[in-house]
Amino acid sequence: MNLLDGFYYAIHDMIGQRSKRERFAIPNRLVHEDSPSLRQHAGDPVDWWPWCDKAFKKALAENRPLFLSVGHSGCHWCHVMEREVFENETIAAYLNDLFVGIKVDREERPDIDKHCQNVYRLFNQRPGAWPIDKILNFMRENRGVKFDPLPIDLFFENIDRFLQIHKTYRER
Repeated sequence: MNLLDGFYYAIHDMIGQRSKRERFAIPNRLVHEDSPSLRQHAGDPVDWWPWCDKAFKKALAENRPLFLSVGHSGCHWCHVMEREVFENETIAAYLNDLFVGIKVDREERPDIDKHCQNVYRLFNQRPGAWPIDKILNFMRENRGVKFDPLPIDLFFENIDRFLQIHKTYRER
C-alpha cells in the first residue's frame, strides 16, 4: 500500500465508507460456512469458530472458556452488536486473548438457540432475544452470563469478574 492508498483508507474509515472486507482483510474461519449469518462475521477481527469439535478441543487444550454468540442475519440488534462490539478491535483482541469465540446461526442450530434462550429465561426471569452471548467452560457447561452491548469499561469489568470465577472453579 502506498501513501495515497493509506490516505484514502484513513479518510474513508473516518467517514465510515470503507467496507468491512477492506478494513479486516484476513477473514476468520466463518468464511467457509454455508450460513449467510455466519459468513457476515467472517471479516470481524474476532477469531470466530463455528460450533465444532475443533473449537472445543482448542478451548480444552488452552484451558480457555468459550464465548458463544447466537444470532441470525435478519436481527437488527445482532447487526448493532457486530458493529459496536465484534468489529471493535480492542474488544476483539480481548476476546481473542481470553476466549475461544464461537458464532452460531440460530436458524442453523435451533437446538443451541433454544438452550441459550431457556438458560437466559431461568437466570433473568424474562424471555431472551438476539443476539444472545454466553460464556461456557470448555465442557459446554453453562456459566450463566449474558452480555448486552455495554459501554466498553462495563464490558471488560463483567468479563474480568467472570474470569476470576472461572479461574477459581478450575483450581478446585
